[in-house]
Amino acid sequence: MKDFHLRKLPDTTFAFLKDRADEANVSINKYIIAVLNQHAVLPEIQAVESKFSELAKVTVDVLESNNQLFKQIIKVLEGEED
Repeated sequence: MKDFHLRKLPDTTFAFLKDRADEANVSINKYIIAVLNQHAVLPEIQAVESKFSELAKVTVDVLESNNQLFKQIIKVLEGEED
């Protein structure tokens, strides 16, 4: 693990971070590490969410198309072709 020294952090920012750490019952150090970890992985999470969203859309489109095709096949098999 690496050490990191943060300088010139505004007092208000520190106070907010300290309050959040206290609410979470963790040290300020552990809280800041968690915040940095979340921020560091955010672009990857957003990319995965985007890919999943697109996959879900494509899947729904294919299912709807297949449903229409099955309805047409059933009509043909039952002799109700238009």
